[in-house]
Amino acid sequence: MIKKDKFITQMKNTLSLWSWCFLKVPMIFSVKPWVFQLNNSLAAVYLPFFYFNKNHVKSMYMGSLVAAADITAGLFAMHIAKQKKCTPLLVFKDIQANFIKRAEAHTLFICKDKEKIEQLIEEALSTNKRCDKTISVNAYCPKTFADKEIAEFKMTLSI
Repeated sequence: MIKKDKFITQMKNTLSLWSWCFLKVPMIFSVKPWVFQLNNSLAAVYLPFFYFNKNHVKSMYMGSLVAAADITAGLFAMHIAKQKKCTPLLVFKDIQANFIKRAEAHTLFICKDKEKIEQLIEEALSTNKRCDKTISVNAYCPKTFADKEIAEFKMTLSI
């Protein structure tokens, strides 16, 4: 029963994400990210490897990887903001990406920077001004590289 409940939650979160992306950022919708896990400690987004996400060397296209990292950190920030009962306007100011290995299969993106995001939201609420903080997202390709990181992203989140 627990697995069924987890699947239903994943589907609800994914369909909600897809509808938001379809209306607000259609390019992200086109890479079809799936919400793998979203809770108080982390956000995990799964990016399928398929025809529209791959490049000429049969690995995941860099733009698809960046889009999935963006949505992972943004989804986590919105989840935390929703718990604090606020609706901030968030954007990413810059991004640094380190591609360690080629993503040749489905890829999992994980963001665990809950404390940083909470501090950023609190700071923005208290000052009523735009505030920035660097958030980390790590990418893994479980099928081909087990638990080894294939990319790391550092993005400046502005709220």
